[in-house]
Amino acid sequence: MRALRGLTALVTGAGSGIGRASSLALARQGVRVHAVDIDPVGAASVADEIATAGGSAQSHAVDVADPLAVAALADALRARGERIEILVNSAGILSTGPAELIELAEWQRVFGVNVFGAVHTIRAFAPLMLERGAGHIVNVTSLAGLVPFPFVTPYTATKFALVGMSQAMGMEFANRGVTVTAVCPGAVRTALYTAKPMTLPGNAREKVVDLINRGAMPPERIARDIVRAIRKRRTLVVRAGPARPVWTIYRLAPRLFLWIGRTWLGRALRRGGASFGTSA
Repeated sequence: MRALRGLTALVTGAGSGIGRASSLALARQGVRVHAVDIDPVGAASVADEIATAGGSAQSHAVDVADPLAVAALADALRARGERIEILVNSAGILSTGPAELIELAEWQRVFGVNVFGAVHTIRAFAPLMLERGAGHIVNVTSLAGLVPFPFVTPYTATKFALVGMSQAMGMEFANRGVTVTAVCPGAVRTALYTAKPMTLPGNAREKVVDLINRGAMPPERIARDIVRAIRKRRTLVVRAGPARPVWTIYRLAPRLFLWIGRTWLGRALRRGGASFGTSA
């Protein structure tokens, strides 16, 4: 099993949720952490918490959807002699609603963070990993990157893309000393679901929020999976949690899953009058 003490990691989306939990979990392993988030307060908070606990961390306010900002961060770290050996792409956003009504700008915003945010950091930091012949890239995707979920179509599309990118890139990098891991959790208790009201039909929003509140996993659970994946050089981690039956049915009988989904959704929409809203 790989020892992590003394390595340096860069974690995006580090100000909250899985990114924050992963930053803290890595720091407890003796890893120096660069906490990156678009929110400077969130990034500084996790870095301060690590430092208070006796670890080493620095915060960076960077929008990963901006390739120039990511490149500038990479240049600044290289100029100071920093060597990123672990990259955790945890930054992500969610968009909900009927696919045909979601504005193009919203599609671009979700892809900009969820997919191109990872592309930008990998382009900035992977070349030196490959040159050294050592490194680990973790892309935090979702169970929605393995199983299709309606009314979060842009999010689902980005997570499927991130899983495919991770696996294809992993094959390319495997013989050059760099491991790429796709981490696919089910619902996790993070601000992803509460940052903005979800646009779902009928009373589905209340049901989804209730289900998340009752069954969602804590981000610390996923952070432990990430640390273990890095130590054991795993390439795919699926932590479906309460959604395991959904993952099992889709994996074993995808056509049946899709039929059940279409039938159930059709009935639900007819009962709910196919109306949409964002009220709490």
